[in-house]
Amino acid sequence: MKKNLRKGLKITGITMVSLLLLLYILPKLFPEFITNQIKIFANENIDGELHFTESNLSFFDHFPSLTLTLNDFTLNGAAPFKKDTLIHSKEMAFGINIPRLIFKKEVKIDQIFVSDALFNIKVNEKGQANYSVYKPKKTSNATDESSDTTIKLEKIDIKNTHLVYDDQSTKILIDARGFNYLGKGDLEKSVFDLFTEAKIDSFDFTMAGEPYLKNKNVNASLITKINTTSLAFEFKQNDLKINKLPVDFKGTFNFIKDGYAIDFKIKSTDSNLYDFFTALPPQFTHWLEKTKIEGKTDILLTLKGNYVEATNSKPDLAFNMKIRKGMVAYDQVPVPVTNLFLNFDTKLPSLDTQQLNVKVDSIFFNVGKNYLNGIVDVKGLEKPEIAARIRAAMDLEKMNRAFGIASIDLKGLFNADITANGVYDIEQKTLPKTKGSLSLKKGWIKMPYYPNPISDIDLDIQVDNPTGKTKDVWVKMHPASFVFEGKPMKVEGLFGNLDDLHYDLKINGELDLGRIYKVFSQKGLDVKGYIKAHLALKGTQSDATRGRYNKLNNSGTLVLKNITTRSQYFPKAFVINEGVFTFKQDQLKFNNFKASYGKSDFVMNGSMGNVINFVLSDKAVLKGNFFLKSPRLYVDEFRFASPEPIPVEGTVAPSAASTGVVVIPPNFNFNLNAAIAKVYWQGLTISNLAGNMNVNKGKVSLTNSGFNIIGSPVKMDIVYNSETLQRAFFDFKIKAEDFDIKKAYNEIEMFRNMASAAKSAQGIVSLDYAVKGKLNQDMKPVYPSLSGGGVLSVKDVKMKGFKMFNSVSKSTNFESIKDPDVTKVDIKTTIKNNIITIERFKFKFAGFRPRIEGTSSFDGRLNIKMRLGLPPLGIIGIPLTVTGTQEKPKVKLGKKTEDIEEQEYIENPN
Repeated sequence: MKKNLRKGLKITGITMVSLLLLLYILPKLFPEFITNQIKIFANENIDGELHFTESNLSFFDHFPSLTLTLNDFTLNGAAPFKKDTLIHSKEMAFGINIPRLIFKKEVKIDQIFVSDALFNIKVNEKGQANYSVYKPKKTSNATDESSDTTIKLEKIDIKNTHLVYDDQSTKILIDARGFNYLGKGDLEKSVFDLFTEAKIDSFDFTMAGEPYLKNKNVNASLITKINTTSLAFEFKQNDLKINKLPVDFKGTFNFIKDGYAIDFKIKSTDSNLYDFFTALPPQFTHWLEKTKIEGKTDILLTLKGNYVEATNSKPDLAFNMKIRKGMVAYDQVPVPVTNLFLNFDTKLPSLDTQQLNVKVDSIFFNVGKNYLNGIVDVKGLEKPEIAARIRAAMDLEKMNRAFGIASIDLKGLFNADITANGVYDIEQKTLPKTKGSLSLKKGWIKMPYYPNPISDIDLDIQVDNPTGKTKDVWVKMHPASFVFEGKPMKVEGLFGNLDDLHYDLKINGELDLGRIYKVFSQKGLDVKGYIKAHLALKGTQSDATRGRYNKLNNSGTLVLKNITTRSQYFPKAFVINEGVFTFKQDQLKFNNFKASYGKSDFVMNGSMGNVINFVLSDKAVLKGNFFLKSPRLYVDEFRFASPEPIPVEGTVAPSAASTGVVVIPPNFNFNLNAAIAKVYWQGLTISNLAGNMNVNKGKVSLTNSGFNIIGSPVKMDIVYNSETLQRAFFDFKIKAEDFDIKKAYNEIEMFRNMASAAKSAQGIVSLDYAVKGKLNQDMKPVYPSLSGGGVLSVKDVKMKGFKMFNSVSKSTNFESIKDPDVTKVDIKTTIKNNIITIERFKFKFAGFRPRIEGTSSFDGRLNIKMRLGLPPLGIIGIPLTVTGTQEKPKVKLGKKTEDIEEQEYIENPN
């Protein structure tokens, strides 16, 4: 016995030592061979940049497997993500098949071990994926060096990994932290079952920017059938647990041409209602800790169909939830929610929100003796088909406490009995057939954004529409009232017939808009304003439209302070600083109405008509007659602002600028007497503007206006019309007496372009001119569009530094022609197709008698004929031509000129 025991121990010891030596020596025999084979395999099969700091072959890293471990492993993605990381792992280990290695000198990888890794999977909007790094097999002749490495996986082991799946084509984002995965199966076969155990510490699922799961713990036991030939996946048995909610997941996922086919079914049957709430986003966690929940629920989510970006094919999404015998009691409330029943069903065909169908087949619950019972079915969004029935008798305070709704404090006795059935389509003048009533007594609303509530809410509203036509709808309020900050507001009466609105309303009370907005608003938003109303309004829209004002009975006053209002036509907000409005029939009168727009301020007195019709109809025109006084008006602030780049007139590519012309609203008909102390426009200052202004059909006409510019009196008539957001028409006539030509050149852009020769001139001139044309989106003239003409009267001007006369002086050797003094000359010009035509005119200086005529262009080109009459009487003259540009004129003897090419304006129809 002792002898045999010693012999056994020796054999065992020798065997153990031999095995340990083998475990130590074997990795030493093959490390370089295995590493080289792995590199060759990667180069042949991986289309992505691969890095690792060092490699190690050992039995002891993942005993008993022989593994090649690559430390600090990084693999970048496929195009177009070649610079982005696809996989980064502290350790990437490959299990090696020992018999194949020893006897056939082949490296067969049958296991993969990953730890402390990041899997960063991306798909762009075109469906291109960064994980497509595996090169397709190519038939080719044998090369000098090829890999004897194959991957026939039987085990995948992933530990403590961060997995991100960001698919921009489907708008799906998955973020899994603490991802642990163990997968086993005969992966060498073309069709095999993969057995999986997975655990995720924190799982987020977001679709189209909406988070559906957040920070959820996931445990999964899965069996997946995989067909590597057709790239098809069948999820046969998949038991998941999201926090405490058990979920069964089955379905298929197949790759098809240009996309994939999906048939997923996720359900949880006869689960505890409490477990469902554990799977909701983290904002419910604190609430759930204080809430007792009972009841059962069934949940079913399906996603079925093809996703093909090229054909815009998308799968159908459906969700159904049932709750039975539910009970909710927050913080040991004495009266809980009981008898909670719900059958909620929604469908989203082709993931198209316009086809959304939401159906609450039934909802019912009690709070003590109070109840809510309802059915709601809505099909579509743009023109929804609605079927609803709501009945309720509820103490809102008890309901609020039972559900534990912390974000809002509600009180009051709410009653409802209303049914609706039909299609909501205002264009076709149809509404759901509706009958019912809503009431709230002793109501109270308090939000966390403001310390004081809206209290004493009394609503008694009846709605009736027996035919489903807009003309037959009626709403009665007797009354609708509340108190806020000690100030009551009350609306009483009725209105109906949306085709020809009939109304009989009384509105009395005060309202601080800034404070009441804070009751419902988020922090960071600033809305101010004060309204005090004492109004009685009675009549019909048709009476207002057709001028039957004797049938209207509108009266009362409306006081507004610090009210901010916006219009689609202007980039900034109008602020009504103070205004008292008096209603009389269809007239709205106001005195000392003070308002501001940007840096501009106004005071207006007058009246407006057709007010009721304007408020009720998008096509009605608001009429008015008033006096406008302003200390300052900044015209550029009224220019249209767009968030998108606007194409510049005459170009194809859009400009980076986001402004347009000043847009005149088409539904105003105003007559104004204006007195404006200062007008600022594109660096130009106009003083003491006074005149008559008419605003009608998107056009502004200013007549008999007078103002001062560059210190000189000016009279002007102007018509302005915003034709599009990027183009406007103008037609103005101007008469300016005795203004400084130097100041005009320096301060008025159009004068500078029309009379560029005046750059160095000094003296006094007058202008009587008429021009019409187009303005581009920068409110600059489109010069080829301009046409007109007039007279520039030169009274006493010194043409110092005038390059054309300097060039003539140089060409004729007459030094006295330089810097001529010109007096009492009328220069007549016309404008068309970017050309300024100068009619023949004569003048004299220093004994010379020049005669000039010709053309110039707005871009500075010259085509001038000149006869230089010589002293003493100018009978003998020298014919000259001046061509080139105003900066570099060319003077030649003779009469031959060079015509300037005209530029005809072609209007962009857009």
